[in-house]
Amino acid sequence: MSEVIYVAGMAAMLGKTESSIREGLRRRVPWLPASFKIAGQHAWIKSDVMTFIRGLSVTEAVPPAATPKAKPGRKRRIPPVYYA
Repeated sequence: MSEVIYVAGMAAMLGKTESSIREGLRRRVPWLPASFKIAGQHAWIKSDVMTFIRGLSVTEAVPPAATPKAKPGRKRRIPPVYYA
C-alpha cells in the first residue's frame, strides 16, 4: 500500500467526492489537512492524515444547531384586500 495518497485516495478516506476535496483545498477548509504537491498533484502522507483525523473531536466535526435568524430588511405589512 502506498504511503502517499492523492485526491482520489483522500476522497475515499473521508467519504467525500473528489470535487469536494479539490474545492476544500481551494477554500482552505479546516476539515482538510495541509497538502503538498508532487508533479503538480496535491498529495498527503497517509500517516499524517490518520493523525489529523484522530485529532478531530466529535464536537469540532458537528456544527451546533443554527438558530433561525430574522430576515434582513424592513418588516412587511399584510397586503391590502380589494373588493370588487
